[in-house]
Amino acid sequence: MPACPSERASYMVGGMILQLFDQLGGGVMGFVDYLGKVALLAQESFHSLFTQRLRFRETVFQVYSIGVKSLPVVLLTGAFIGMVFAAQTFFQFHKVRMDTSTGPAVSLALARELGPIITSLMIAGRMGAAMAAEIGTMRVTEQIDALR
Repeated sequence: MPACPSERASYMVGGMILQLFDQLGGGVMGFVDYLGKVALLAQESFHSLFTQRLRFRETVFQVYSIGVKSLPVVLLTGAFIGMVFAAQTFFQFHKVRMDTSTGPAVSLALARELGPIITSLMIAGRMGAAMAAEIGTMRVTEQIDALR
């Protein structure tokens, strides 16, 4: 340990700089590691896309279960969100005497902006819960342990 106060201060500053570089380097190394894992995933995905046989029946089943079975939930949620959005738009447009513009404004906003977002969120939530339940059932029946 340095004896002089100025040497002690420079020693402390040097330690702080080393700590800063250590933290920055750790973050950079973590990011590079993440990019490497993403590149390996992409490589494996493209390789399996062209080398493995497409399971048509399983693909059709997944499209049906994700798309068609989610339709009632998405339509019901979209209808209620549309009704609330139309009511709120009407109340605000009524203040400035634009009552007749409520329909076009709501339809454009729902079709262009809100519809795709609500649809994707509802499908992601529904299918995420379904997949989690399926994995939980597999865990309880020890199917996951059998794969190891």
